[in-house]
Amino acid sequence: MITTDDKVTRLLRYRSAVRRMKAMGLSRVYSDNIADATGVSALQVRKDFCEEGVRGVRRGGYLVDSVLARLEEVLGKDTTCVFVLVGVGSLGTALLKYDAFAHYGIKIVAAFDVDPAKLDARAPIPVLPVKDLTNYCRTHHIRYAIITVPEGAAIEVYEALVAGGVKGILNFAPVRLRSAGGVIVNNVNLVYEIEQLVYFVKHARSKR
Repeated sequence: MITTDDKVTRLLRYRSAVRRMKAMGLSRVYSDNIADATGVSALQVRKDFCEEGVRGVRRGGYLVDSVLARLEEVLGKDTTCVFVLVGVGSLGTALLKYDAFAHYGIKIVAAFDVDPAKLDARAPIPVLPVKDLTNYCRTHHIRYAIITVPEGAAIEVYEALVAGGVKGILNFAPVRLRSAGGVIVNNVNLVYEIEQLVYFVKHARSKR
C-alpha cells in the first residue's frame, strides 16, 4: 500500500529503529519509542502502521518480531534481493566488500568491468566482462543492479541492464538516468550530496 517516497523513507527508518531496539533486548515497543528514534510523531507512526497492516497487541504497543516481519514483507525484503554490480573501481570495490549488505537481505552475486586486469571468474563474487552483462542478467533472472561506472559509460551499461531484464537500478554514476518502461532508477550523486551538506552547514553558521 506504500504510495509515496516519503512514506518509504519513514518505513525504512521504523525498521532500522526497531532492529536496534531488538538488539537491546526489547520484545515490545510503543509508537512513542519509535517516534523518538525516527524524528516523526507518534500519530504518524500509528497511521503508517495501520495502513501497512502492522498490528498492535491487546495490552498496548507492538511486538518487535511482528513489526519487523511485517515491515520486511511490505518493503519486499522478506527474501534475499540479488544484485549485480557494474564498475569495479574504488566505489564498486568498496561496495563488494561491504559485509553488512547480508544483514539487510542484499546479495551481490556478480560484478562486471571492462578492465581485463580486474576480471576474476573464480573470485567469491566473480568479476566478469561487461560484454556478458545482458546475457548474465537474462540467464540468472537478475532484477536489481548497481552502477558505479564513469559518466561516459553509464547509458550503455543502463541499456545493457534493461535488455537483460533488470527492473531496479541504483546509479552512482555522475549522470542522471531516467526511470522508464517499468525500470526504476535511484540516482545517487555523492558530489551533490556533499556539496549540499556543505551549503547547509555554512548557511546554518551564517545565521548564528
